[in-house]
Amino acid sequence: MKYTASEKREIIRMVEESSLSVKQTLREIDVSRSSFYERYHEAIDNVTPADKYYGRDQMVLERREKVRRKTMKMRRELNRLVMLEALPNGFS
Repeated sequence: MKYTASEKREIIRMVEESSLSVKQTLREIDVSRSSFYERYHEAIDNVTPADKYYGRDQMVLERREKVRRKTMKMRRELNRLVMLEALPNGFS
């Protein structure tokens, strides 16, 4: 089942505030565990609810940012090399 961003935030809030286990809470509110744990959710910075619940969200986001910076650096270098090769001889 697809949930809206506000529904996703509400589900996560309910799980975080519940005195029951995650599994029991999800059963009570009729949300499948696979929907909760495995899908990235835009409402919570595109991390899985499990990552958010267990406090791994910052680690995931930091790792993504590190990969993004490395990728951008590699792209800039590749584009620079391509441009240098396209220049006529004698220019650089």
